[in-house]
Amino acid sequence: MNIFLYASIVLVWGSTWLAIKFQLGDVAPSVSVCWRFALAAIAMALWCRARGLSLKLTRDQHARLALLGALLFCGNYELIYEAERYLTSGLVALIFSLLPLFNILLGSLLLGRELSLRALLGVGVGVTGVVIAFWPDIVAFDLGKSGSVGLAIALGGTVLASFGNLVATRNAQRSVPVLPGTAIAMGYGALCCAVLVLLRGDRFTVEVTAPYLLSLAYLAVFGSVIAFGFYLTLLGRIGPERAAYSALVIPIVALLMSHFFEGYEWSTRLSLGLLLTLGGNAITLLKLPMRRRREAAVAVASCASGGAA
Repeated sequence: MNIFLYASIVLVWGSTWLAIKFQLGDVAPSVSVCWRFALAAIAMALWCRARGLSLKLTRDQHARLALLGALLFCGNYELIYEAERYLTSGLVALIFSLLPLFNILLGSLLLGRELSLRALLGVGVGVTGVVIAFWPDIVAFDLGKSGSVGLAIALGGTVLASFGNLVATRNAQRSVPVLPGTAIAMGYGALCCAVLVLLRGDRFTVEVTAPYLLSLAYLAVFGSVIAFGFYLTLLGRIGPERAAYSALVIPIVALLMSHFFEGYEWSTRLSLGLLLTLGGNAITLLKLPMRRRREAAVAVASCASGGAA
């Protein structure tokens, strides 16, 4: 069962990056993200009802979940979807794998957490990996070039996700229930996207094609609900420190899918960058004190509930 849960999480969250590509077309990214998390919120709420979990929360909890939804299920995904207009899905996944490192840096700056030498080493190694992978775009940075634009947008989405993770960690410390809280946060995220759609003058449309509708259902149900449930189950069975290994495998799956379905060609530079980025994550994540690992697991679960993409 543990192997099944672990493999399912890795395959689903590793494939959501590619599924986003089928959402990019005539429908504005804000609209697609809105549909996705509206459906996911409904599905998650029904699941909570089926398990007898109450969706009644306090005003303070709703305010915290509204902020979480705006950061994690709106702004983050808006930028990730937009980034995939310029980069292959695997490369966006590689950039997003910097998330745990951003969590450590922002946690130190905003929450006053101690920044250990191990954490600094992990951040340095991880950032070096992304720099190596995107070196041509960095040295010739130009907002007129698709690679540079995609890199900047994906980094922005990762930073917003990191802020969302900090909010999720605070919510966990204040005993906000994870499943009902996630359902409500997704609903707020969909609402924020709807507001952006209206402000931009976009239209609430749906692309009535099999690729768009099937990818939307996959992202909403499998990527945002089922895999999240599997992840929470795995946390209970093997603990957060062992479940954290999934974060090291997901980018590899995303890059492999990008290679086979988008024709992205691997190179020595990309391989080295990938190894260093994942190595940085391993250094920082897998030796955290138990209390910090539990907090990280809750935050990662909140972010990963969208498939980490």
